[in-house]
Amino acid sequence: MSKYSAHPEEAVDLVRYLTSAAEQKRRAIKGSFNPTRKSLYGDVELREANPFFKDFEAVLSSAVARPSTVTGTKYNQVSSEFVRSVHSTLSGRGTAEENLEQLEKSLDRLSRGSNW
Repeated sequence: MSKYSAHPEEAVDLVRYLTSAAEQKRRAIKGSFNPTRKSLYGDVELREANPFFKDFEAVLSSAVARPSTVTGTKYNQVSSEFVRSVHSTLSGRGTAEENLEQLEKSLDRLSRGSNW
């Protein structure tokens, strides 16, 4: 929710509605949209309408948070370090093992003082 929203209460109501189990189930059945609620993947009606959803429960259970969620304001720095490491390896400047060791040191340095 943006703090600059002209209608914050209405925006919150809309988010609650769109993320509700009933609306996610309706959208999954009518439009094959993937629900974000794990509990819906066991729903009989949903599975009858979209048999391929049976495989998504396993995908959701192994999903991890995006790096930006974890790294917060340091995401750009973390992303740059990662790209630099991969590029070095692909360019033949060091082995993958060497570059990953350097990446680990860089990420360790960046993470000091933060909660990730």
